Amino acid sequence: KQRYESIITYQLPEMNVFFNMSAWKEDYWDSSSEVGANLNLNKSFNNISVSLNAGYSRLQGMENDYNTGISLSVPFSVFDKSQYSFSGINYDRRNGTNFNTGVSGSINSRLSYNASISQSRNTTGSAVSASYLFDEVQTSASYSQMGSSSSSTFQVGGSIIGLPDAGILFTPVKNDEIAVVQMEDMPGVRFNGSMPGDKKGRAVIPLTAYNNNTITVNADNLPQSVELTENAINVTPTENAIIYKKVKYRKINTYIVK
Repeated sequence: KQRYESIITYQLPEMNVFFNMSAWKEDYWDSSSEVGANLNLNKSFNNISVSLNAGYSRLQGMENDYNTGISLSVPFSVFDKSQYSFSGINYDRRNGTNFNTGVSGSINSRLSYNASISQSRNTTGSAVSASYLFDEVQTSASYSQMGSSSSSTFQVGGSIIGLPDAGILFTPVKNDEIAVVQMEDMPGVRFNGSMPGDKKGRAVIPLTAYNNNTITVNADNLPQSVELTENAINVTPTENAIIYKKVKYRKINTYIVK
């Protein structure tokens, strides 16, 4: 029927502290009401993140419900690739104590993974998932088990883009606003850390609507015989816009005389 809510947020960037507190009341059509409050505190210690949370709610005529928990995220590196381990323990009045722990990270720029296990009052669960980014689509697979039941999924996602000047592209990028940037005859070129361009030098870049977006060429991957006449493109897309831009360059010949 109606809801009243008050939220307080406080940040201390110099101390890497974030605090959020909210209190609310809901009135229902059957004349009953419910009140509650939530508290969350996050603190980072040299990239190690600790989060504390607590909640309380009471439905008219029912017992009080409350929960509390703490979670920890610790980064580490394997073969110069960033990984994360995470653990958490939570307690609520209805379900008791729940513990979970796991790891996630990237094997390379295309392959990422996540694995976790959990333990509640009467049930042990586990889950593992992985995703791989192809040039044209993104694929993901997952498997989870909770007690005696299990499930698995496989997904394929991406976008098909057709433009008069650029032709048809298949891309794993899924965004409401995008730019198709082309550097003709430069296969593998990257923009803003994007996936490598296709054999025609086309790449798809996600954009933010009604904001100035700067698209730059990753010049490190270009041949030495290429000289950019413009290194940055600025665009301000409207909602659901698809923008096509060409990057201008010229080829130069370098001669060394001894």
